[in-house]
Amino acid sequence: MSVRRRVYRDPKTGGETESWIVDIDYQHPDGRRDRIRKVSPVRSKRGAEQYERELRFELLRQQSPVPTAPVPNPEPKKEVPTFAAFAKIFLATYAKANNKPSEQDSKESILRVRLNPRFGTRKIDSFNVLDIDRMKAEMMEDDYSRKTVNNTMATWSKLLHYAYDLEIISKLPRFKFLKIREEKFDFLDFPELERVVVAAAADSPERLAIILLGAEAGLRMGEMLALTQDCIDYRSGNLVVWEGDWNGIVGSTKGGDRRTIPMTDRLRGALQDVRHLKGDLVFCGPEGERWTRNIIRAGLRTVCRRAGLRIVGAHVLRHTFCSHLAMRGAAPKAIQELAGHKSLKVTLRYMHLTETALRDTIRLLDRREEGGPKGVVGGEVTAL
Repeated sequence: MSVRRRVYRDPKTGGETESWIVDIDYQHPDGRRDRIRKVSPVRSKRGAEQYERELRFELLRQQSPVPTAPVPNPEPKKEVPTFAAFAKIFLATYAKANNKPSEQDSKESILRVRLNPRFGTRKIDSFNVLDIDRMKAEMMEDDYSRKTVNNTMATWSKLLHYAYDLEIISKLPRFKFLKIREEKFDFLDFPELERVVVAAAADSPERLAIILLGAEAGLRMGEMLALTQDCIDYRSGNLVVWEGDWNGIVGSTKGGDRRTIPMTDRLRGALQDVRHLKGDLVFCGPEGERWTRNIIRAGLRTVCRRAGLRIVGAHVLRHTFCSHLAMRGAAPKAIQELAGHKSLKVTLRYMHLTETALRDTIRLLDRREEGGPKGVVGGEVTAL
């Protein structure tokens, strides 16, 4: 080791100071030589030897080329599809795998009619909040309902989220949906329903059964069309609903759950009157062919005209079912289960009353119990 001890004597005091010197004769790779002398910061032989090793290592490091990490080949940039091109992928994969036929049709219609004509040629990573707000504003100017605007935004949002999940785009614009005011539902009051039932009974057994399935069992139109003979248990008086029809495609109900509904006496009688041997379906043509929605709509129009009432659809009959149960004092939870609502909040929207029922409720304030406190009666003030 090129380490040596050196002692310095102070000429004034005569005191001695010890230090350790590192003396290195270093030859460079090109033949040049350098002599490096440094005082060790540690005043001991072992410390000086360690200091020498550190100096030699630093000299070697400076002479050796620093290895550089290989530069990776840049990944090829992904090609971002246009909105129209990705919409086809979205419908063929996400919508087909996760949505019922009715939802698939709705998304296809929204893309074809509203979104593709506007954004078809744009890249799906080019959207921002301004695009979203501008389209909402223009749709509202064109008198689209808030619900229609929100449905359009929901389809657009789902498509972009799907592209994000597939790592085709790296960011998403924020969708803010419109607030929707609670709508007033149309339904038949008790006298109106009886007029429709009488008109249907005089028209045909099938139309009477349709009226009662909606107004006294709460079935949706698709559930009526998918109803089969084995769903009706005449002995127990129960009706089982577990399928729905959408344009000839049979799948699960809107809520996705199977539900059992006890039948009223006249509904059971009406279904017995339409029993046949033409096929499994309760409502079908002469050769067992499936009924369409237009057949039910046409039948309801005919019955309503004969009853002298406004034209109502099958869903108004379902509103009637829920409303009549509420007005008769049924518990909201029971209505929810019978109607097949996924959320109790949806059921509570049906808990409305007819004007007649409201008037009868207010009349309760006109009653004066005998022996109770007295007040203003017939315009005269009596002592309390």
